[in-house]
Amino acid sequence: MNGIALLFFSSFASICAAIPQFPEQEKDPKFWRDWAQRTLTKGLSLQRLNTNIAKNAILFLGTVGSTDFNNERQLAL
Repeated sequence: MNGIALLFFSSFASICAAIPQFPEQEKDPKFWRDWAQRTLTKGLSLQRLNTNIAKNAILFLGTVGSTDFNNERQLAL
């Protein structure tokens, strides 16, 4: 029983003490910028862009109500 516990704790300690090793290129910000640029370019190349021309236009018109006008006038004073 003690041997199993010792084996468990020694393996657990070695796992916790292990320092993660990263490839040297991943420490450079330029690597990540280039990787992101390649990913975006690839993603955009997979899409079909909308090249249709709009045939209708919607124009929203509105008026300033009297309450809005009075509020603005009071703020100006």
